[in-house]
Amino acid sequence: MVMVDPATSGPEGRAWHARAVAEHARLRGEPAVEEWRAAVQAFGYGQAYEVARGQWRLAEALAQVGERDEARAVAGEAAAAAGRMGAAPLQRAIAAMLQGARLAPTAARADGVLTRREREVLALVAEGLTNREIGRRLYISEKTASVHLSNLMAKLNVSSRTEAVTVAVRRGLHEVT
Repeated sequence: MVMVDPATSGPEGRAWHARAVAEHARLRGEPAVEEWRAAVQAFGYGQAYEVARGQWRLAEALAQVGERDEARAVAGEAAAAAGRMGAAPLQRAIAAMLQGARLAPTAARADGVLTRREREVLALVAEGLTNREIGRRLYISEKTASVHLSNLMAKLNVSSRTEAVTVAVRRGLHEVT
């Protein structure tokens, strides 16, 4: 077996090594918070999916050691990134982790937490507009519209635009016109 020194590897090699170290610790049952932080940082050279995936595992580790607020924040970043990429399986994994760690907002909490802009975006999603059309309507970029949508979907603990509208209507956050 050939051992590779991560110090002599390029950014990609160092990133995959950092992830392997974090995964090994996770498989041993250790929270590995610092290992996951290192993996997230190492993939920051341009691997958006791996950053989001690492943030998911970092949030899981933070929840395990009782850092609930930071875990929620990191999971929110991961969910937003997954939403922008259309990575539905990753979004579902993040939502399941939040639910399992009891970090997901309750219905009452989500109702009070949606920002005014998130409610505006939700209303336009209900009209069937795309992120580009929402951006134009609200004078924001398509990416910003996507971030607002991802954030509100995470707060509602849903994984699709349709489900977001359905849950919002059911909770009285949006009225069908």
